[in-house]
Amino acid sequence: MSTARSTPQTHVAIDGRDFLLAPDQDIDDLKQRIEDAARSGGTFVGFESGGVLLSALISRTSQVIVAVVDESSSGSGPDMSGYEIVEWEY
Repeated sequence: MSTARSTPQTHVAIDGRDFLLAPDQDIDDLKQRIEDAARSGGTFVGFESGGVLLSALISRTSQVIVAVVDESSSGSGPDMSGYEIVEWEY
């Protein structure tokens, strides 16, 4: 008897809006680009969600959460509402 393993899915929430990232998205690269954008004072950061190429304006005041979820356990996206928002100083 074999058990099917699901591929973890990565979500990014930007200012409270959740996006399911493409499976081949380089998460470390995306996080670095988000950090760089915040440090620079603000710039657009591109990523893919649902087959659509998106660009989000990331600034020092943007609230970003990255979550890697095993979708087989919940069947829906993560509830990120319970996470405390931390103010970062650069």
